[in-house]
Amino acid sequence: MVPVALIALAWWGIRLWRGDPSREALRYGETYEIWLSEAEVNPLNATGERWDADGSAPDLKGVIVWQDQRILETVTADNGLIAQWEPVAVKLTQVLHGEADTASVRRVGRVRPEADGFVEIGVFDDDAARPDPAGIFRVPWATLKPGVNEILTDGPVLRLRVVMAEPGGESAKPAFHRVTGVAELKEVPVAMAGMASGVAREATDAANKAAGEIGDKAGKAADAVKKWFQPEKGK
Repeated sequence: MVPVALIALAWWGIRLWRGDPSREALRYGETYEIWLSEAEVNPLNATGERWDADGSAPDLKGVIVWQDQRILETVTADNGLIAQWEPVAVKLTQVLHGEADTASVRRVGRVRPEADGFVEIGVFDDDAARPDPAGIFRVPWATLKPGVNEILTDGPVLRLRVVMAEPGGESAKPAFHRVTGVAELKEVPVAMAGMASGVAREATDAANKAAGEIGDKAGKAADAVKKWFQPEKGK
C-alpha cells in the first residue's frame, strides 16, 4: 500500500505544481489559436419552419469575428443538424504542389484576449443565394478557458464548441468547460453582414454573367437564322 500512496501523492503534487488545466483561465495579452469545432442546431429555425424548402437539414458554416474583423470561416457542412470542423485541413492542390506545411494546413484564427474583451461567433445556414444567420453570439473572454468550451443556448443554435489553445499547444485530451449565459445578438455584426452581402453579390454577378452569355449566344443564333433566310444581295 505504501508505493501506491506515494504514487498518488506524487500525482497530486504534479497537478498542484503544474496547475489544474480545468481551472486555468486565459492569460490576457497572450496569443491563442481559436476555432469552432462543433455546432448543433434545432430541427426548426427561428420562425418555427424547416431550414430548407425541400425539407433537408441546413448547410452549416461557422464564422468568428474579433475586433470587428472576420478572422475565421469554416467550410460548409452540408445537410446536417450537427456540424464538426477540424483545425487541420489539406487541399489536394497543396499536396500536389508540396505546399502542405504546418502553417498552410492550420484552419484556425489567432487572437489576443484582453480584460473586458469578447469574441463574436456566428452560425449560418449557407444557402446558395446568401448565408442566413442561425445564431450570433458575443462571448466574453472571461467565460472562456484553454481547452474545449461548450456554449449552451436555447435558440435555433443549441450548442457550440469553441476550442482555445496556445499556438502548437493542442493536446489529445484538452480540458472541457461548460459555458452558459452567453448573450445572443439581435443584429448581425458588420463583419458578418459583409460576408452575407458579399456572397449574395457574387451570386448575383454570376447569375447576371450567365444570363449575359446566354443572351449573346441567343443573339448570335438569331443572326445566323436571319442570315440564312435573307441571303446577301448579288448571290
